[in-house]
Amino acid sequence: MFTGIIDTIAKVVFFEKKNGILSLTVLVEDLNFFNNLKLGSSISNNGCCLSIVKINGNLIDFQIIEETFNSTNFYSLKINDYLNLEKSKKFSEEIGGHIIYGHVSTTASILKIENCNKNKSIKLVIKNRKFIKYLIEKGSICVDGISLTVGKVKQKSFFIHLIPDTLVRTNIGNRIIGDIVNIEVDYITKVIVDTVLKNKNFFV
Repeated sequence: MFTGIIDTIAKVVFFEKKNGILSLTVLVEDLNFFNNLKLGSSISNNGCCLSIVKINGNLIDFQIIEETFNSTNFYSLKINDYLNLEKSKKFSEEIGGHIIYGHVSTTASILKIENCNKNKSIKLVIKNRKFIKYLIEKGSICVDGISLTVGKVKQKSFFIHLIPDTLVRTNIGNRIIGDIVNIEVDYITKVIVDTVLKNKNFFV
């Protein structure tokens, strides 16, 4: 389980796709991130839950299967790209954002970026339109692993609004128009919406 409060960012230094498996190596400069880290630990990489397969100094290796590769923005990775990392949380820890499972629902492309003083507003177009029904204004959403509040929602697009701290601590401040981001809809919202739609005749 994750909360969408990013611990650190990491630079992609190696990736190779072979036999349906993507091997990924990231460089983490924040040495505090390695505290209590071990092989098999679950880490959110741009909102996707991956298990550590190797730790070598400040390098961390992950492996990504074909299904995950095709359903996330990992297919667009380049050397020197930055990923948002978050270590999995214990139930005794504070949930600063909202509950995130690391299961990417779909992706979205950045259509528009508006700068206002030190803040940013970003308009995103969702790839799989069936997920738009789970986006509720003022509700929660996970974008590249970041817990954010949904802004205005349209038929196939929505807005997010970013404060300076988020822009500094994550990779979203360097995103440009056309970039692809991972989206995980809020699970609680999804359950409520699906339940209401399934039983809509009950409420008539």
